[in-house]
Amino acid sequence: MEIYPVRNFTKSLNPVEIIPKCYPNAAAGPRGPLSEPEALLSRRLARREQRPIISNGVNNQRGVALVIALIMLIVLTLIGLSSIGTSIFETKISGNERFSSSAFYAAEGGLEDGINRIPDLTAYSGNIGPDVTYRSGRITDSSAQPSKNLGLALKPGYDPTWEFRRFQVCATGESFGARKEIEVQILLGPYPAGTSYNN
Repeated sequence: MEIYPVRNFTKSLNPVEIIPKCYPNAAAGPRGPLSEPEALLSRRLARREQRPIISNGVNNQRGVALVIALIMLIVLTLIGLSSIGTSIFETKISGNERFSSSAFYAAEGGLEDGINRIPDLTAYSGNIGPDVTYRSGRITDSSAQPSKNLGLALKPGYDPTWEFRRFQVCATGESFGARKEIEVQILLGPYPAGTSYNN
């Protein structure tokens, strides 16, 4: 006696739910005797229908998880590289800003030194730290330059019998290759007009 699977169409069409039906004749089907090819085909179809649908879906999608994982890995790698590049760039910016500020403060110190030297207008230079220096003159000057006497000047609110002496002081500060320049004009006085008072 052989068992031929017959689908129960009154229930949901689940290939796993196969109702076995026995036939007394080994080569008989529900409508009579089956030929040998028909019996063989019936057995193959029964075995195929007993396979779960889920396994067929999984077999058809083999490798998809690997492809998705590789794409995600590439995306995460690109995000990581971008973050590293951004952090390096920001570190360089902050370092340049620090050197620039240090050079500015060096130029400010050099300016104070030049103002304290007036009326002495000779060139000067100095060190504030191991890598922080200042000198008189502009950034474009190759060496320290003397300050300038711009002559006499009158100031509103003062009698013409009083005069002011005007000086220009320029200082350049340098720190680790960064350079800053500060320039000021100073009025000294009032002095009695026509005198050679210089202090």
